[in-house]
Amino acid sequence: MAFKRVLRVQLLLGVALLAAALAAFACGGDDEEVQPTAPPSGATSVRVVLDEWSVTPNVSSVPAGRVTFEAVNEGAAPHELVVLKTDLPADGLIMQTDGGKVDEEASAEMMWEIEEFPAGRAESATYELSRGKYVLFCNISGHYKLGMFVGFQVQ
Repeated sequence: MAFKRVLRVQLLLGVALLAAALAAFACGGDDEEVQPTAPPSGATSVRVVLDEWSVTPNVSSVPAGRVTFEAVNEGAAPHELVVLKTDLPADGLIMQTDGGKVDEEASAEMMWEIEEFPAGRAESATYELSRGKYVLFCNISGHYKLGMFVGFQVQ
């Protein structure tokens, strides 16, 4: 009987330690700073800061090929990053009829997007970009009109 009791205590202690370790691992990232992720092999990395009301990449041009965009939301509101290939000027994209958002399909030759994400977070995605002019912008209603766009070049 004593042996079974000792074995049961050891088993419960092991389960408790495992549960504590899993809880610490699962909760560890919530209060930490956003850490950059490494781009896939062979990709050029572009860090883009989104804030009220600006879009600021760390470079203004990159070579054609695989490009990883790391979008960091340093603002207080949710933002997104749209990567639009177009010959239109950055401040001259075609608006939807209600005027709140850019008509992405009417403005773009090609388009990619990191969907809306909350303040204090970072999201990344890798795209194959060809040579040309691009616009990086946030297309949450009203944000483009408030200045959340910038021209970008792929050479």
